[in-house]
Amino acid sequence: MNTIDISYIAGVITQEDINRLKRLIFRSTKGKSFIYIAPYNDKSPVVNEKQVIKSCYIIMFWDGKQIRDKIEKICDSFNG
Repeated sequence: MNTIDISYIAGVITQEDINRLKRLIFRSTKGKSFIYIAPYNDKSPVVNEKQVIKSCYIIMFWDGKQIRDKIEKICDSFNG
């Protein structure tokens, strides 16, 4: 009997970087991953009167060392 190991990576990203993250993940995993994005309600004080809108993301994928390393490298490149 074969088993499928599904793993996930989660984080917080700014609203303006969502499309870039989606593109990079899709291209690097060749479409073998799923990204779920939801609004993130941050209660931190406003700095310089400019509120940065953030979202949280969960990336689900079949577990494997190569695909995990690619996804982690991409996620680490974003400031979250």
